[in-house]
Amino acid sequence: MKKVLAIVLTLALLLSVFDAVADVLTDGWKEAPDSDLQAAVAAINAELAARQAAQSPAEAQTVTGHGTAIEQITVSTVPARITLTCADKETVTPAKITGGSKDIELNPYRSGIAENLISEAGTYTAMIETSGDWTISIQPLKYVGLLSGFSGNCSAFTDTFTLSGPTIVTVETEPVNDSLGGFIVELWCRTEWGWKYNYESSLNADLIKGEAYSHDMILKPVDGATEYAIRVFSNYDGLEWKITAK
Repeated sequence: MKKVLAIVLTLALLLSVFDAVADVLTDGWKEAPDSDLQAAVAAINAELAARQAAQSPAEAQTVTGHGTAIEQITVSTVPARITLTCADKETVTPAKITGGSKDIELNPYRSGIAENLISEAGTYTAMIETSGDWTISIQPLKYVGLLSGFSGNCSAFTDTFTLSGPTIVTVETEPVNDSLGGFIVELWCRTEWGWKYNYESSLNADLIKGEAYSHDMILKPVDGATEYAIRVFSNYDGLEWKITAK
């Protein structure tokens, strides 16, 4: 709780937001009731969201094709999510993106959608093996401030956020009609060595056919990390999910 209060105080000093926030974050902010502190956090989040919305949207690039292909892709703004969408959902050979320090694989099997992270600017070679139409899109990630939550469909890589301390999030999905497949939630972070997957903050969910899913997990900060993002992997076709901070 102390870490949460500290980040609220720091952000208020930096952003100079609403009068309500200034009223709470005075010399006696530690004595403020929980309801006032929660209102201050909500006001800061709203201000960050408004500022983000007012910015020019990051430019995305899209490449489309049909069947097996090799494409050259130049990425100038990172980090960015790369998304592969395939009409042929039975494609079992992952698409491979080469050109960085590590190869990136995108496997859209069964869901038709796969996402991953590109953290290095440069020119990449995309090798796609499928029998139908496909689309590759690259979208620079946005910074959204304090973590509040995300929602999506199938596999996704979220925008980036701040994690000031261990944070409980609730992971929920709609009922699934498929009886096989995986659902994985991973916390990624930016350090001086680049973007890394945090093994201590991951969830492997066992979904049951026809039933909704809800589970709490803890996202744990990593020493030296400055930004975080969540990666969701699912090969359930059309699975809707949401992640909400408590």
